[in-house]
Amino acid sequence: MNGARATGLAALMLASYVAIASIPPLHAQTTRQQEQLLDSLRREVTDRLLATGKFAAVTVVDPMSLKARKLSEGDVTFNLGNTWSAVNARPKERAEIVRRLVMTILATATESAAPPPQTKAQFVASLRLLVRHKDYTRIPPQSASGTPKGPTQAPLSRPFAGDAFVIVALDRGESLLMATPGSGAPHDLTDDDLYALARAEMHKLKDDVTREAYGPLRFYGATEGSFSPSLLLIDDFWSEVEKDLGAAFLVAIPDRTLLLAAPLKNASDLSRAVQSVTQQRKTAPHIAHLIQRQAGGWVRYPR
Repeated sequence: MNGARATGLAALMLASYVAIASIPPLHAQTTRQQEQLLDSLRREVTDRLLATGKFAAVTVVDPMSLKARKLSEGDVTFNLGNTWSAVNARPKERAEIVRRLVMTILATATESAAPPPQTKAQFVASLRLLVRHKDYTRIPPQSASGTPKGPTQAPLSRPFAGDAFVIVALDRGESLLMATPGSGAPHDLTDDDLYALARAEMHKLKDDVTREAYGPLRFYGATEGSFSPSLLLIDDFWSEVEKDLGAAFLVAIPDRTLLLAAPLKNASDLSRAVQSVTQQRKTAPHIAHLIQRQAGGWVRYPR
């Protein structure tokens, strides 16, 4: 982890802990600013795509998705979720984050209709597991004309803890493609195989994690920020945390770039810290409830 990100995490952590005593109730926080950020991001990406001269139009599919119509045949539909999360977490890097997204869309739009197939080894190396809100597991609704707005299959997923689900994804560099049931069939891999292989790939996250402590709170972030919640899937990482915090501890997922943990007796401190983080980043919590380590697994904290 580079020093700049570590310093930023420490600053956020300190500000969060100091501010927890004066945070308004979560339900009183406005979502207007995050809506404004998403709206401005849609406009910026649209303008930059049209400026390339490769697209005839860019339309909104749903709040987080755009469709770019190429001057030649075909459309490119893409999701702004990862970009929006990254801009929220690193607003000073917005221009570079948007540039990378536009370059990825251009590369997708210009690649041949039948790109070279991945080898089995390449496919396996691209497998990832994401811990996401259950909303990510739903099939997009149909349009007024009855045409689906996106994939017609729900992502390959399993319940994890409360509103948190585990989703199998494929890492394409600048973007993540959600796997669907049967995605491994071309490589003679079952859906269960995909989970197992992806989990093995995610174990590598343990090698580079930022750890910060302030009072009873612990802050954790993976090098690839959006994979931070996936640290929950690495059992021996949490065995180390247990030695630090004791057997009874809770974890929060305020957004897709950060995990917070604290002993069970400090549940109220942890909740207030989550509110502070989401207030600073102008987002709602990725998972609104806390989760608890129990018998080597995770369950929703009942309060």
